[in-house]
Amino acid sequence: MADYFTKQDMEVLETKKTFYLPEATLRDASGTKRVLCTTKAPLKDEEGNVTHIIGVTRDITENKMMEEELLRAERFAAIGETAAMVGHDLRNPLQVLMNLVYLAEEIFKGSSRECLEILEKHGLSDLCSRIRDQIGYMDKIVSDLQDYARPVTLSIEEIKVKELLDNIVESLTIPSNIKVSNEVNEDVKISVDKALMTRVFINLITNAIQAMPTGGNITFRACESEGWRCVSISDTGIGIAKEILDKIFTPTFTTKAKGQGFGLAVCKKFVEAHNGKITVESNVGEGTKFTVCIPSREV
Repeated sequence: MADYFTKQDMEVLETKKTFYLPEATLRDASGTKRVLCTTKAPLKDEEGNVTHIIGVTRDITENKMMEEELLRAERFAAIGETAAMVGHDLRNPLQVLMNLVYLAEEIFKGSSRECLEILEKHGLSDLCSRIRDQIGYMDKIVSDLQDYARPVTLSIEEIKVKELLDNIVESLTIPSNIKVSNEVNEDVKISVDKALMTRVFINLITNAIQAMPTGGNITFRACESEGWRCVSISDTGIGIAKEILDKIFTPTFTTKAKGQGFGLAVCKKFVEAHNGKITVESNVGEGTKFTVCIPSREV
């Protein structure tokens, strides 16, 4: 036995009835990663000398996956609770700030011509506009936090996809160097909660705009296949690296310098609340396509 074990190993065998080897990660014949755990115990003769070792190796891959899923669920629950509290505490101050900006602009309008010229000279009108934009950005973050935290209750109605997308585009500020093409047929309809699906498409279109700082094209298309009605939003932007594609729907994960990582997580939550699915395809330097699929019947 001494030929096969170090002195330290023998001391362990002499003092312990069983011991566990570190978990090992291997790949099976199909290339699937498996996690193995080995338990060993010494067999001793009448004089107490170790003569043999018996061991059992178990495949604990499923257990590890369940543990990871439980930890992920606990983490997301904690994120949700934090998001709800932060969103609630920030909403009121943001509304106060927006009201103050509105009052300041109304005061400017009622000022004399000489006063208005002085205000314009010092750029106060532009300053108010920039403050309003930043408040709007913060308000979107709060909305994403609250949307991720709150339970989803659906109010289903049948809507025309082309009309919904057109209305959303009109409500957004689209840079002049970005062209939007709505190729969805007039008669394409989906049965969804209009308010929630509007939030989904706003987030996806906003992401597309941000992915094209030097301009480009955004294209909307729709199709129906095997019980699904799918709407895609494509851009010709910077694209997303392959190694992070599977992480982009995870809460708090973001590649943006300014971002909290809740926008796409909210999209996924709202789409899945409709028993739908959202997928992404992307190539760095070529663009990204998000596809939202909603059941046209029970699938």
